[in-house]
Amino acid sequence: MVVNAFDDVVRTATAAGHLSGRIPKAYRYFPPYKEDDSVAHPKIHVVRTSIQKNGAGNYFGRVVERFVRSIPSQYTEDSHKGGYPTVLVIGNKQYLSQVSAYLKEQGYSLDEKNHKEGDEEKITREDGLTILKENAESVLGWRIMLEVDQPTFYTDDATTFLSVSHLGELIPREYRDRVLADAQHLEVVAPVKKGPKVEFGKPTIKLTSFQSAKGLSAQYVFVVGLHNGDLPRKPDKIDDIEICKFLVALTRTRKQCFLLSTNRFAGIPKKESAFLGWIGNSRKLLNPRNCRAG
Repeated sequence: MVVNAFDDVVRTATAAGHLSGRIPKAYRYFPPYKEDDSVAHPKIHVVRTSIQKNGAGNYFGRVVERFVRSIPSQYTEDSHKGGYPTVLVIGNKQYLSQVSAYLKEQGYSLDEKNHKEGDEEKITREDGLTILKENAESVLGWRIMLEVDQPTFYTDDATTFLSVSHLGELIPREYRDRVLADAQHLEVVAPVKKGPKVEFGKPTIKLTSFQSAKGLSAQYVFVVGLHNGDLPRKPDKIDDIEICKFLVALTRTRKQCFLLSTNRFAGIPKKESAFLGWIGNSRKLLNPRNCRAG
């Protein structure tokens, strides 16, 4: 359902003139690995609440907590073994803060570490060497090395290096040999996993912004605050970056995806995001029965 929804969004976006630089391709899921999940979770849950505010009207928090309580123990165990969150809540700060408040009131421990908008982690030389240690022909690895090292042959003609898919013939032998030697001598240290202490048998819950969701995954993913004015900011002038943010959020789930919006936030009327209409109706389950949406 996620792969098909992704395909729906991309096709709708390209038909409207967006994502012009994207290479056309079909998206398919891998049945031998994901068929059981597809049968168990055939639709994306789309939840529309009457209101959203702190206190008794914190329906986003209630929805998340209700479904968290129903997560199969095997899903939680698998996430602990795999080192990824059981639950990922993605959204803008004003919605995440309210969901956080409600879940804390219910006694849940949360991972709320997040990058500030625009404060992405810097790519290092070690990142490039690590990739090249595994694959000496990796285009990504060489692009990182060129960007970090800034060798003269690159800075004199960076456009050429960025426009080709095969870099081997352009990189001087002396530089290539030196970098690969550094890569082979690199001692790769496993990263230390940070976050709140995992309680045995309890689901781990991480809250994150759209910007910081890339690279993450979880069994259950809740995307909160999907309104026009939030994402996208201007439904009549949608930016490609906003489409990409939505696609990233949509594809973080391993099992089940929930898309949440509300009629009124803190007393202000809200219209659901135009992006929700880009997903075919056959992919969506509206206000599932075990969810009282206010």
